Amino acid sequence: MKRKVFLSALLLIFCFLTKAQNNDTVLQRTLIGYINKQEVLSVLPEAVQFEVEYSQIKAEYEQQFDLLTEEYDKKVENYLLKRNDVSEAMRLAWQTEITELESRINLYKKRYQADLTKRRDEVYAPLEERINEAISLVCNEYNIAIVFDKATPVYTSNQCIDITPFVKIKLGL
Repeated sequence: MKRKVFLSALLLIFCFLTKAQNNDTVLQRTLIGYINKQEVLSVLPEAVQFEVEYSQIKAEYEQQFDLLTEEYDKKVENYLLKRNDVSEAMRLAWQTEITELESRINLYKKRYQADLTKRRDEVYAPLEERINEAISLVCNEYNIAIVFDKATPVYTSNQCIDITPFVKIKLGL
């Protein structure tokens, strides 16, 4: 759906520009640029540092998750081996213990994923803002009217301007 809206908007802009030129209207040349935001983000020192820290935190969370999962697997295996040799009360106690551990594991996973997402958002939101400000400066400097992220367009001609290097310069990279 987003793609249809995007393509429709792009077609509408193209039609408007074509019609305006055909009517001999004085129209300043409209420049269209594109940027590879991922490339810019990947070289920002703050993002690089965060990715190292993020990987370490994620590894710690996953290590704890693996320990919990290992404990769960052992309890299930033990239950399956001994369930016929113990009383009904003991089986129910083991089942309850396994169910509670399963709930703890699921809650732990949900919480650590939420924490990782929150940390990523806290770091990347200001970086995105800085990049957007640099894009705005480049657009003003080079009279670029529209900028697309390189990941979005289906086709770009050599008339489009890749502003990625200019944005990197504005960010001091």
